[in-house]
Amino acid sequence: MRNRTIAVLAISLGFALSGPAQVPKQPAAQAPAPLTLSIQLEDMQAGVPQTISFTLANSTDRDLLVPTPVIDCGRGYDGVIRVKAHFTPLNPKSPDDGYGHGCTSEEKSPPIMDRIKSWTVLHPGKSISIRKPLTKYMLGSASAGTYEVWADYSPPHISLQDRETLQQAGIYFSCSNLESAHLSFIRNTTE
Repeated sequence: MRNRTIAVLAISLGFALSGPAQVPKQPAAQAPAPLTLSIQLEDMQAGVPQTISFTLANSTDRDLLVPTPVIDCGRGYDGVIRVKAHFTPLNPKSPDDGYGHGCTSEEKSPPIMDRIKSWTVLHPGKSISIRKPLTKYMLGSASAGTYEVWADYSPPHISLQDRETLQQAGIYFSCSNLESAHLSFIRNTTE
């Protein structure tokens, strides 16, 4: 009786450990592979950065396919990095010059297998960087004061059907929103 119980238990465990219904697969699209987003303020003139660099880095142990995102505005099907800023005037009584901008994009995205042809393969630990002029429109002001600057990343829109297509092709990608660390600088004069 004891041998029969052990045999039944062993057979039951074998089915539980190997049966596909017992161990659901986690598709790549539902378990996003992490990227990190960092920024660097560069080309300082009188303590004020003239350019900003954005870096998306692969922090996984596998290759990721990553589109080069647009900065601030553009076609969202490649993903978007937006500059965020919080301004504190040196003189609290000074009027806010209130620069800003808006953008729209209604461009239809191409089929996913066409889109990925221009994406970059990021090996583990590797990154892509984009460098842009840092404008008063990105910062929302050109007045004297303290600026806290950061960026957020919205990944490309990928439909559920397209996610399944990429998964079936064995392609890993990130579908996570990201935010960089916050950096500060002081502008002592108004532009």
